[in-house]
Amino acid sequence: MSTNPTKSCTNTNCTQINPQELNQFRKNKNGKNGLNAQCKACCKISYDLWRKANPEKRNESNAVWRKANPDQVKVGKARYYKSNTRKVKAKALLWQKNNPGKVNAKGIRRHIKKLEATLPGLTEIQLLEIRAIYIDAARLTKETGIPHHVDHIVPLQGKNVSGLHVPWNLQILTVSENNKKSNKFDLTYENESWRLDP
Repeated sequence: MSTNPTKSCTNTNCTQINPQELNQFRKNKNGKNGLNAQCKACCKISYDLWRKANPEKRNESNAVWRKANPDQVKVGKARYYKSNTRKVKAKALLWQKNNPGKVNAKGIRRHIKKLEATLPGLTEIQLLEIRAIYIDAARLTKETGIPHHVDHIVPLQGKNVSGLHVPWNLQILTVSENNKKSNKFDLTYENESWRLDP
């Protein structure tokens, strides 16, 4: 028999064996002993029922929290992606398959942005340099079996600053490196800070 402190859940329909150890109760500064009156299992059942009955309130509450905690949302998304990479990719591929129009529209928008960001007056040699970088990325993909992308060091659609589609703003990254970098730019041309874990 456990010698740890225990308490019983106040829910008369509780399916757990009572009394339970204190770690089966969530903290509540207003509750007796600083804990909820009901155990975690009962609280989850109650919350699930409330969530089903109040979808609008739940969505509104989540939206308010996400807006107030952008950093925590970002960390949570990164953690979820790392733990569910295959699931996320499968979901993305399914979405792309079911939404070809939106996928094409996004591709066209990026193509137009790239055209607009191409510096007027580039020499023939500079245009060939751009082409060579893309060819080199394809070669690395074929040779290593690891997908490589051509990345804009200063993003074409950055949050604080946007770069140009020119040879000196291009670098070859693996897909994982490129996804990690995303549209980040630390306002210095030697933009390597994205490689460091936060």
